[in-house]
Amino acid sequence: MEALFGAKRYRTFDYEMKRIFGSKVIKLSVDAGMGCPNRKNGVGCIFCTETGSGEFAGNPELKGLSVKEQLEYQRQMLSGKWKSDKYIAYFQSYTNTYAPVDILKQKYDEALSAGVLGLAIATRPDCLGDDVLDLLESYECPLWLELGLQTITCHKQINRGYDNDVFTKAAKALYERKIPFSAHIIFGLPWETPEQTLDTVRFAVQNGVFALKLHMLYIDKTAPLAKIYETDKFHMLTMDEYVDAVTEALAIIPPDIAIHRITGDGKKSNLIEPQWTKNKRLVLNEIDKVMIKKNYIQGCKSDNNTIKSRQVMYINKQ
Repeated sequence: MEALFGAKRYRTFDYEMKRIFGSKVIKLSVDAGMGCPNRKNGVGCIFCTETGSGEFAGNPELKGLSVKEQLEYQRQMLSGKWKSDKYIAYFQSYTNTYAPVDILKQKYDEALSAGVLGLAIATRPDCLGDDVLDLLESYECPLWLELGLQTITCHKQINRGYDNDVFTKAAKALYERKIPFSAHIIFGLPWETPEQTLDTVRFAVQNGVFALKLHMLYIDKTAPLAKIYETDKFHMLTMDEYVDAVTEALAIIPPDIAIHRITGDGKKSNLIEPQWTKNKRLVLNEIDKVMIKKNYIQGCKSDNNTIKSRQVMYINKQ
């Protein structure tokens, strides 16, 4: 079985961007100061960090900077790492549709004025009112949403703050408006089995995602989960366990769904466990090796007959 996605056996973000745009596309993270409705009492999802899971949000050099200034800062910072003039503004921290529509439009338009190709917007499925959907649908640039699904079996334990039918309703509304959306899924939650994690993958696929982000559970010292782990040292996935689980997930994910992320890389100075996640390159290499060892390629165990047609294109209107 030969790799179909360049050098990989799964459809990576980099592969998909080059396929669509002809060259590498770089995501630039933005903290738009949106907040999150699940943090009304100071505690949201138990795995979420104090900076809303935005890697760059805690950088003191970004404090007080506008959206445009944040994008330019990162463009300069990454210019030596990758040679590319194509960028996506990634509204990453907290819930990026949780504001009045006029403010959302101002933030999104400011990002587009900075010369990016389009927008990736991380949000919650319970923050997608009709006015927000109307705004998102109005954009003609490349645009997609990233929804924090995480799990369908233990969402109450992680304090996700919405039921599974809320995701299904939001997915239907986005699908009908031809707004592409992806989902985040966590592997290694202590309240579910590996097979239940695969059920979450199946759920996301059946609801029409065009992309997925897969990552292991990790414990940041600023997240509420850190206090839980301090008193209850529950099992954290080993690297071998994670690699086995994620390769089984890739086997059931249809090959037209892009894998935007396949490992997690939290802030190293805040990481409690698992320590092996600090070596991201090693994890990626092990996934490649195990895919070959199992003779897997993305979608080799998927049942496309049960999956409705997806918006595979990243461009909302073209």
